[in-house]
Amino acid sequence: MFLLPAVPSVVSGTTVAIGVALGAGAVLIDRMFSKNIKPRWVTGKQEKYWDQANCAEGDPCEQIKAYIRQEILQARKKRDSMLYDKTLFRNAYDVPNPAITNMNGTWKGHARDLRGKVDKIDEMIAMGAAMGCNMSEEIIMKSGLDIPNQPLSP
Repeated sequence: MFLLPAVPSVVSGTTVAIGVALGAGAVLIDRMFSKNIKPRWVTGKQEKYWDQANCAEGDPCEQIKAYIRQEILQARKKRDSMLYDKTLFRNAYDVPNPAITNMNGTWKGHARDLRGKVDKIDEMIAMGAAMGCNMSEEIIMKSGLDIPNQPLSP
């Protein structure tokens, strides 16, 4: 049997070994899955996101999309808790007041944290689009994820 060298797949980053059985005239194709190769342009924060989303395993688009959806759900939970946290808003807007709030955080601190989460989601959506992934569902899911200025009724 004559074996051709392994050829990397451009789309998925997997390695495909192709062998030709000479005597029988049949073609044997065997997929040996390996880790996806990180694009060269993925550096800095994006490299961290690539690793956090586990893009080296499976379909990189599905991995990044699943990770973004998880981050969106966490950001929505944080936003929703801010919308109903009148105690923090009234008693620890920009200076911690653990005697009343039972925590060292502030409303502004939570807003900063949520802004960081939203920025991360935006960067990951841009990274997914640059990878050639369809990010339309994630963009729709992220819409309305604004940082509240105050609870619903202070």
